Amino acid sequence: LRIGEARKVKWRDVDFSELVKDGVTKKYIRVSVSSNTKTGSREAIGRYTAYRALERLRASRQDNVGDDDFVFCRKDGSAIQQMNDIFNAVIREADVEFDTDGNKYTVYCLRHTFITFRLRFMKNVDVNALAKSAGTKIEMIENYYDDTTSEDYVEKLI
Repeated sequence: LRIGEARKVKWRDVDFSELVKDGVTKKYIRVSVSSNTKTGSREAIGRYTAYRALERLRASRQDNVGDDDFVFCRKDGSAIQQMNDIFNAVIREADVEFDTDGNKYTVYCLRHTFITFRLRFMKNVDVNALAKSAGTKIEMIENYYDDTTSEDYVEKLI
């Protein structure tokens, strides 16, 4: 999700889902992104790690877990306006503010990393599906996110 999209997500927008294929159950989340965002309404699909993170977040709260409550909110339930401040506090606390080149991480790095990792580590990734879920175009992924190399695709190419 983009920062502006994440700020607006309410619990009613999050669907904790399961897919059973060949006898294997995979848990994932489906987040309905509202139509008043940069790319209009869509459904973003999150992997099991996102499923577990949101499941733990919801379980850790005493309140602000109703359908109309914001997922990412202050203690009083109001929407977070400055996601950067919270993100910076979390990465500072975890002592992971900077990459190996000394560049400071930003909230947007999470989106870039997700897309890049899907390209790099997911076998036979459907770039069209990835673009739709991320609310972007294939051309944007190719031009701005795909920093993979030929070596990353050896397994797919041989």
